[in-house]
Amino acid sequence: MKDLSTALSSGQSQLRILDLTQNQITDHGVDWLVKALQHPCCQLQNLSLLNNGLTAACCAGVAAAMQSECCKLTELDLSVNEFGQEGALQLIKALSRPGHPMEKLRLVHCELTPLVFKEFGVLLSNGISGLKSLSLGLNKVGDEGAKHLWVALGNKRCRLEHLDIEMIRLTDASIGDLSTALTASGSLKSLVLKNNLLTDTSVPTLVRVMQDSCIIQEINLQYNDFSEDVFELMDQCAKIKY
Repeated sequence: MKDLSTALSSGQSQLRILDLTQNQITDHGVDWLVKALQHPCCQLQNLSLLNNGLTAACCAGVAAAMQSECCKLTELDLSVNEFGQEGALQLIKALSRPGHPMEKLRLVHCELTPLVFKEFGVLLSNGISGLKSLSLGLNKVGDEGAKHLWVALGNKRCRLEHLDIEMIRLTDASIGDLSTALTASGSLKSLVLKNNLLTDTSVPTLVRVMQDSCIIQEINLQYNDFSEDVFELMDQCAKIKY
C-alpha cells in the first residue's frame, strides 16, 4: 500500500479505477492510500475497499481525504467493513463539504445504526450533497432507520436517483411513509427493497404508486414475504420486479 500510494501521487499514474476488494489491507494500509487521495497528482475517481478488514479507526483519515479539495473520488465502495456508527458518522460529515464530487456510495453490511440513517437523511435533504446513488443494505435498522430516508426522498432538494436498502428488516408499517416519499420525489429512478419483511398488505399501495409515478423506473421487491395471491396484481405494473 505504501508503494501504491507513492505511485498514485507520482504524477505518472493516470489510474482512475482501483478495486482492492477482499484484500486484508487493514486500517494501516488505508492510511497510506488516503495520503495519495489528498495529493493533487492522484487521478483516482472510483475506489472499492470492500471487505478489507477495516474499522472505525481508519474513518478519520478517509474523511480527511474526502474533504480535501484535491480528492477526485466520485464513486466509493466501503461495504463489508466494521465501521459502525462512529466511523459512518465521520464519513457523512465529510460528504457535507459543498462541491464534494461524490455521486455513488456503498456502505452495505457496515454495522450501521438508525442514527446513521438519520444523518444520511439530513445530508440528502440539505441541498449540498450531490449523491445520486446510495446503497445501505444489510444494516439492521428496520423501519426506525428507513423513515429518515423517506423524509429525504420527499424533499425537493434531494438528488438521489438510486437507493438500495436490501435486507434492513423493513416491514409493512413503513409503507405509508414510503408511498408518500415516492409520490413526492423529484429524482428517484430506482429503489431496491429486496429481502425485507414486506407482505401482501403492502402490494396494492406500491402498485398504485408505481403506476402513478412518471419518474421512478423500477422497484425491486424480490424475496419479501409475498404470496402467489398478489403476483397477478404486481404483474399489472411492469416497473415492479418480484
